Amino acid sequence: MRECRFRAWDKVEQCWLDPEHFYITGSGDPFTCQQGWYNISCRYELMGTGRYIIVRSTGLLDKNGKEIYEGDIIKVLFSGEKLIYVCEWYNEVGAWVFRGNGEWLMYEDVFEAAEIIGDIHSAPELLETK
Repeated sequence: MRECRFRAWDKVEQCWLDPEHFYITGSGDPFTCQQGWYNISCRYELMGTGRYIIVRSTGLLDKNGKEIYEGDIIKVLFSGEKLIYVCEWYNEVGAWVFRGNGEWLMYEDVFEAAEIIGDIHSAPELLETK
């Protein structure tokens, strides 16, 4: 069984939280802790306020061995053409897919050529068509 990994985007500060200060309780509630997990005096903030966007790892890797998360923007070169896709969960097929250019592709279709170039939260401008 693979480890479930998550990351959190802070919509107010416009940045990814340091994974050293981001936790999920046994009941599934995400929270931040600025003093560290095992410090009794840890001041924490539950993350159900709408301030944070929690995304999960797909368990997949791009061509450089970088972990792909939900919402990552990937670049794929097909026959010299640069195509841009977003990683999303697709319920109808029960799998992670890459959507863009009026189509969606399975990981098997792109894994040798896929390269993460950003994500929809920190670099949405990468999705703008030129």
